[in-house]
Amino acid sequence: MEWITEKRMQTRLQKLNSMMQKLTFQIVDPNGNIFDRISKRSLDSIVRVEMKNWNIGNDYSYGIIKNSGKTVLYADSLADTSGILTSNFKLTLFPNDVFKKDDVLSIVIKDKNNYLLNSILPLLALSFIFTGLVIWGFSYTLRVILRQKKLAEMKNDFINNMTHEFKTPIATIAIANDSMNDPRVYQSPEKLRFYTDIIRDENQRMLRQVETVLQMAQIDKGEMVFNMEIIALEDLVDAAISSMKLTVEQRGGGIIKKWNATPSQINADPNHMMNVIINLLDNANKYSPEAPEILVESTNEGNFISVSISDKGIGMTPEVQSKIFDNFYRVQSGNVHDVKGFGLGLSYVKAIMDKHSGTVEVRSEPGKGSTFTLKIPIAKS
Repeated sequence: MEWITEKRMQTRLQKLNSMMQKLTFQIVDPNGNIFDRISKRSLDSIVRVEMKNWNIGNDYSYGIIKNSGKTVLYADSLADTSGILTSNFKLTLFPNDVFKKDDVLSIVIKDKNNYLLNSILPLLALSFIFTGLVIWGFSYTLRVILRQKKLAEMKNDFINNMTHEFKTPIATIAIANDSMNDPRVYQSPEKLRFYTDIIRDENQRMLRQVETVLQMAQIDKGEMVFNMEIIALEDLVDAAISSMKLTVEQRGGGIIKKWNATPSQINADPNHMMNVIINLLDNANKYSPEAPEILVESTNEGNFISVSISDKGIGMTPEVQSKIFDNFYRVQSGNVHDVKGFGLGLSYVKAIMDKHSGTVEVRSEPGKGSTFTLKIPIAKS
């Protein structure tokens, strides 16, 4: 215990002795030169180390001023006297002296704005990166939500359309079946044949609808099988026109063909290519509110055969034209679907044309009708 007390007393005496020496020095030489206490080399070394610690490098100068900042006592070789006097970066030298003096170290940073920018640049960069990531994450999440909402609406629309499309032929078949149980119908071969034809036609209609859905599912999965062969495109067009002619004529309309393409041989799957043409003819018929006037034309364009199917129907706006080849999309009048279907016809057309290295384009104006143009490569001889 006595040893500890003795140690503390020695420490206090040393501090007191140091203070007395400083006091004696200041009393004996109150106006002494500051460089008697620290050399210019030591001062330069200390300043250089501190500037390096603050990442300022060599882009600075310094000096010592006194008399309340009015007189420059010392300036380094790079210092500007006016800059030293007006600098905002000042530090009192030897602040622990008993008799304080007004010796001040003044630092001049040559490019202060650049230094400040370099100091905060890493933080700014990180802030921008983080903000960018937040914005990207938010926009991606919003895009996914909107896409899922659109898919849900498309699914519901598809289910509603499919239910309606299947309900009509099923109801027709049920009515025809009930009618056939009537003894008067059963005993009349003509009436019996009439109702059996209705059942057959409605059954084929449902089969075509199911086949359309299955074909699009196979195309999406890449499982569709194509039986390619060299065929005359004009023969396919003639067969498609014959298939649609009666339906169009029942509405008081007609189909006109102007064939100018020679040769017209293509390498294609006959069934799928004919379905493409029938789909376009069917759309031209369905979207013509009056008696359909359908024109089928063909020309040669380089190594391609161009087949255009035009109508004078309701037409489409540019916004609608950009969406008609999407799955399940259907043209509407207001909020009501005027035309029956699943919205798969034109997406099927585009998928088949892509598989045949061809294209499908549309030109349309509201109220003036539409023209769909198929471009198919000519078969190499």
